[in-house]
Amino acid sequence: FFFFFFFQAEDGIRDAQESRGLGDVYKRQGLHLFKVTEVKAASLTSSGLVSHAYRAYNEHWSYVWGGASPGAVDCSGLIYSYGGAGGCHSSGGMIANSPESGSIGSIPNIPGLGLWTNGHVGVYVGNGMAIDAENERLGVCLKPIAGRWSKWFKVSGVSYGGGSGGSGGSASSSSSSSSSTKKSIQSSTPIVQKDETLQLGSSGDMVKALQTRLGELGYYKYSDTGYFGNETKEALEAFQAKAGLNVTGIFDSKTATALSSDNAPKATTIYAKGMKDDGDTGSVRDIQIRLSQLDYLPAESITGYFGDETETAVATFQSSSNLEATGTVPPEVKDKLMAENALMNPNKGEMPLGTTGEEVTKVQQKLRELRYTTAAATGTYNEETMTAAKAFQEFNGMNPTGSLNRGQRETLFSANAVKSPTYNNLKLGTYGNDVKVLEEKLSTLGYLENKGTSGTYGDDVKDAVSSFQDENGMKSTGVADVATRVAILAEANVPENTHTKTTQSVSASPINPVKEVDNQDNGLNIAWAVLIFTIMLGGAASVVFLKRNPYFIKKMRLSLIHISEPTRLLSISYAVFCLKKKKKKK
Repeated sequence: FFFFFFFQAEDGIRDAQESRGLGDVYKRQGLHLFKVTEVKAASLTSSGLVSHAYRAYNEHWSYVWGGASPGAVDCSGLIYSYGGAGGCHSSGGMIANSPESGSIGSIPNIPGLGLWTNGHVGVYVGNGMAIDAENERLGVCLKPIAGRWSKWFKVSGVSYGGGSGGSGGSASSSSSSSSSTKKSIQSSTPIVQKDETLQLGSSGDMVKALQTRLGELGYYKYSDTGYFGNETKEALEAFQAKAGLNVTGIFDSKTATALSSDNAPKATTIYAKGMKDDGDTGSVRDIQIRLSQLDYLPAESITGYFGDETETAVATFQSSSNLEATGTVPPEVKDKLMAENALMNPNKGEMPLGTTGEEVTKVQQKLRELRYTTAAATGTYNEETMTAAKAFQEFNGMNPTGSLNRGQRETLFSANAVKSPTYNNLKLGTYGNDVKVLEEKLSTLGYLENKGTSGTYGDDVKDAVSSFQDENGMKSTGVADVATRVAILAEANVPENTHTKTTQSVSASPINPVKEVDNQDNGLNIAWAVLIFTIMLGGAASVVFLKRNPYFIKKMRLSLIHISEPTRLLSISYAVFCLKKKKKKK
């Protein structure tokens, strides 16, 4: 007999919370936290074989042909040295003695299975990895199983607990029937008391439970092997330092108490260049998968190794998220990276030529709204869309590629998007409320048939604008630029009997003087603002502007009596300025 120490519930009562390794605490009825339970020696188990194999690997056992004792083994000797597992010291004999076997492509996920290829055997330890005594030069190795083995087999004499993942046959399950006098064991999680310790070289289920708990707290990042090797020692030392214990690397009762506490300190892991996962899963791979989901890392770079490419991807994520771009992943960065609202890579997700879909339609509509294009949305990213996008990029301080990436599209739909520099020049295809106003004024002046307003600058509006420009000494372009729009607005606000296009006599009742003055100011103040601006540029610029736009002189003459006192004073001041200028030239 020998002693294992397990958590045990008095009279079968335990906490409702599911077992969580060394943190699974039995507190009912005031019983002591840890109990000592006597069990008989267990039979050979799959988990025990895995621990045995890891011991050989971690202790660097030598390859010796014909060897089958700890420290010196050949391939079949590695298995046979575990209590005579396999029934014989021969690779061919082991698979012949096996109660069950199959092709390597159908291997179940049961750590502790044997692996066979012609003349050679090894031990499957989980996560696609195997341990075998390979040759005199390499000794005992840990390698992936891919491409090396032909068959898997259950090792004769080893209990696989019904084949359920290799967990059967553990001390906890086998010992439950080993003695009719002891209580049923509720958990396989061990603990030590007094002088009992776990240290470098220890093995078994107690070590496996220790590794599980250290893994929960973030200190142990490898498979739970049941062998106390250097990795387990380093993880335990890190926990002891964090918990304020003596750093011994030995698992004793004080360390056990600290590990079992609900307040056991978690590891502060900073993932950085050079770190590597153990096996096919792990935290580095999780980080890489998330970076790939957010478009910072190509899917083919998900390797489990934190290399240059991962470091660059992390730094880009940090920079995009307004974090210091260190290229490392401390806990706070990992939390942001794993969050549901983590920022997608703004420099990716371009829309190349030919892209289709609802998002393309929205982009086209927005480009038209900002007047970088007059084309209707089609849902296909075509040449016209690319030209408009290029103009948008140029006037918004971006690299004008014509292909909008994710970040540029965010700017496009934001309040910070800069409108087209010709936004106020209304032309064929333009739409908006300002087009509606233009239609109303042109209808008022008789240049456009009064059929209501559409808000879209069509051929009829273009022809009406051209007619107005012709009749008022302006260049006929059909484009309602600022000067043309100001002129149309001012003309439309002059009393009806002065409209040159009106052919019917006006018999309307007198207009309310107050409203008339307000009405005049709405239009004419815009015109005067334009003129005052030209004055600020200098007299020469003013003269050039007025010569090119004689309509304004005409309008000032027609409208001076209708404007309010402040605007009239500005008009007189400008007239005095012009006269002085003319006199000075003479």
